[in-house]
Amino acid sequence: MIDITKMKEWNLIPYDSLTITSSMKKDEIITTLNSNISRNTNFAQVYNRNSSKDYEGFLTDKEFRIRRIMKIGYNSFIPIVIGKFQKQENEILITIRPHKFVLIFMGFIVLFGLSMFILTSNFTKNDNDYPQEIVDIMGEDQFKELLGDQYLKHQEININWNDLLIPLIGYLILIVFYNTERLIVKDELIFILKARIKEI
Repeated sequence: MIDITKMKEWNLIPYDSLTITSSMKKDEIITTLNSNISRNTNFAQVYNRNSSKDYEGFLTDKEFRIRRIMKIGYNSFIPIVIGKFQKQENEILITIRPHKFVLIFMGFIVLFGLSMFILTSNFTKNDNDYPQEIVDIMGEDQFKELLGDQYLKHQEININWNDLLIPLIGYLILIVFYNTERLIVKDELIFILKARIKEI
């Protein structure tokens, strides 16, 4: 469910990086994470829905990579959370980003839409269709009057804005679902690890 009240916390780029400081020691953090993570080193678009745990991924003494398990429904935009333990052991650098396949697919959609926009739009005026000598002899006003709408059509810059809808809609879908999941994961991690966001 999209929480509209948290829209001011949304990122316009599907990427987030923050450092959290836990009140627990590193071994306690690892134990807590282990109790909440179902082991999975393959982040394909298939979830282990039968798991009793809320997250899947893997954990070492240096870092962890997890994502939330969808118990009901399906969401390709669930982000990958990468946590790296810092020198101060109760500090974790958290990176939240979409799955690489999602980024590749959305990149393709954006490039396709932009390509169609460029190919179907005419950004130049067609002034050279009429010899300048004729325009000079007749005078530009009389020439416009003689040709009427046809002259104006040749002067138009034709931009097909509809083709920008494809990448725009794709971008909006990515941003809405990414930010919704990002905030859920961030809040849950802070709660589970008894942490707070370190101010820079």
